[in-house]
Amino acid sequence: MDSFPIVAVASDASDLEAASELLSALPADFRAAVIIVQHPDEGREKSLPARMAKRPNLSVLRAHDDVKVERSHIYLVPLDATLVIAAGYIRLTPREKTKGPYHPGDALFTSLAHEHLACAIGVVLSGVGFDGAVGVRAIRQSGGLAFAQYPGSARFSSMPISAIETGCVDFVLRPYEIARELGHATESSSGVVRRALAGDRSVSMSLVLNGSDEPRGATSQTDRSRELREGGTRGGIVIPTASSELPTV
Repeated sequence: MDSFPIVAVASDASDLEAASELLSALPADFRAAVIIVQHPDEGREKSLPARMAKRPNLSVLRAHDDVKVERSHIYLVPLDATLVIAAGYIRLTPREKTKGPYHPGDALFTSLAHEHLACAIGVVLSGVGFDGAVGVRAIRQSGGLAFAQYPGSARFSSMPISAIETGCVDFVLRPYEIARELGHATESSSGVVRRALAGDRSVSMSLVLNGSDEPRGATSQTDRSRELREGGTRGGIVIPTASSELPTV
């Protein structure tokens, strides 16, 4: 199986702007595969492919069962299905009708982490609920990279906040900034390039949760969530150093 990077994106079909902004900002020569899973919103499934029609370098496809994942392709998961990766192939199953929360992002992220290890990349964008939080833990444990949208820029901040609060997110950025970092991370033909965060990771994540450059005492989860949603223009964003890189894996 080819070990090129695969980017899994969890988002909400009610907020197409975040996914559209990310995809539109990907480099023209982007060579990783992208799989996008969206929480259902009736009538919106076809809008994202229409928005991406002007990106001829990237093929935007509806995901189908038993299809091999290829570089420079964007796969959109049907809203009524759950997608996992097995041996480099897409496996689709009908969505189970349950009364509990629907977490297609966690299913995709977790399978990708087990399958692709350090070449797995997870991105949690604007969305309602906490889908993706379990998945970013799995990706982090497998040696992959995890991104979350800066909550202050998200229409629905609960999914990014839940991911960030796991402590397993490497970068917290706006969608177009995530696209830029994905370009850096996948520019090598032999794996994922890791760029060091500015300063100590634990300190950086503390700044995201506290929304300030000043040290703070313990705050409640409610207070941290409010700060994440209402942070300033730059407050709380983890910025990677401009040139610091770690070896390719």
